[in-house]
Amino acid sequence: MRVAAGAVAAGVLLAGCGSSEAAVGGDTAPTAGVDRAALNTGDFPTTPQPPYGTADPDKTVAIESQRMAEFTTLPFEVDPEITESFGSSKPVTDPKVLKDSFSEPGAAIVGESLVAGYMTSAKTPSGEREFSQIVLRLTDDAAAASAAERIHTSLVTTDNGGVGAQTAEKIDILPNTFVSSRESADFTTKKPVVTVKGFTAHGNYLLYSSARVPGTEKDSTARTIAKALELQEPLIDQFPATPVDQIKDIKMDQDDVLIYAVGRLDGALATQEMAVYGPRGISQLANDQFADASRLYKVLDDTNTDRVAVYDSYVYRSESPESAQKLLDGLVAANLDQEGWTKAPSPAGLPNAQCTTNGTSDACWVAGGRYVGQSTSGTKTDVDQRISAQYLILDGAK
Repeated sequence: MRVAAGAVAAGVLLAGCGSSEAAVGGDTAPTAGVDRAALNTGDFPTTPQPPYGTADPDKTVAIESQRMAEFTTLPFEVDPEITESFGSSKPVTDPKVLKDSFSEPGAAIVGESLVAGYMTSAKTPSGEREFSQIVLRLTDDAAAASAAERIHTSLVTTDNGGVGAQTAEKIDILPNTFVSSRESADFTTKKPVVTVKGFTAHGNYLLYSSARVPGTEKDSTARTIAKALELQEPLIDQFPATPVDQIKDIKMDQDDVLIYAVGRLDGALATQEMAVYGPRGISQLANDQFADASRLYKVLDDTNTDRVAVYDSYVYRSESPESAQKLLDGLVAANLDQEGWTKAPSPAGLPNAQCTTNGTSDACWVAGGRYVGQSTSGTKTDVDQRISAQYLILDGAK
């Protein structure tokens, strides 16, 4: 489902020696020259996983929170120059992750009624400006209204973390938002900076927007937070929230895409793994391969890519085989535009895969039908095995 801010929208096998295929996974882009007998897949699985079914109890809130990523405003939509992710975008399943932004008392207040949530942040390439957006689903409207006021009161009356209380602000264009500010010095440059925080109750959602700018640009923060709310409020209104009493029964793979991602051999999981995102959600996670989140989002939007599964590989689902090939080319081009990345050889037997390296990390992409698989690793051998396994998995994709 592609969701635009402020508007409603719809909704990563072995054959005989020397064999080659003209197509993979049904109606697919040509893959002439693939030699299945030459593929080295190591110990990685080469067929789709069985359906995952209902999520484990300790994953259900994370999945509901991951779903909210698609309905969380992207920082570059608020300020087009804020494009580099901190790497701190993630589901909010434990209120303790909020203590740096909300203070420990504020995080505890959220913990009283938290259902699910998502947080994202980014900065300008220079690092002079930063923006953070957090969307929290609480139990009801009263809980959200109470949390907004109580967290703000804590911030402006308590010396949280030994840096003093924040200053309460009144901003005419934000009449329903509790606003506070703090002046400080940038840790690296030592230049004056100001951080302005806004808490807004919107139905049963608590919306947090924070802007950090040079000290001389404080006036711009009101416009930034107002813009964030203008985008975020109608966007979260579109979220098809799972009823609280049904979250325990939520499906692990709601869109039947995660079954096509390569699984981790050690079985370990991180917060973001075993997830399925839309284009907005995955753009929140833009990493060193896609430092410019807006570039990634545009590539996904231009190819009508509606789902991205994340496990030990990424699997992107596009509109058609033609769109998938366009997506692959766009992802590789975006990667190569990042400093230090260059083209690398394709794996043995898989000439249609495109690979890159920056000397310490390696990445490969391959298309199969309307899907694109992406694998990354610290070694060339490992990434080649992963993407070869991914190619074979996509052979069975629908």
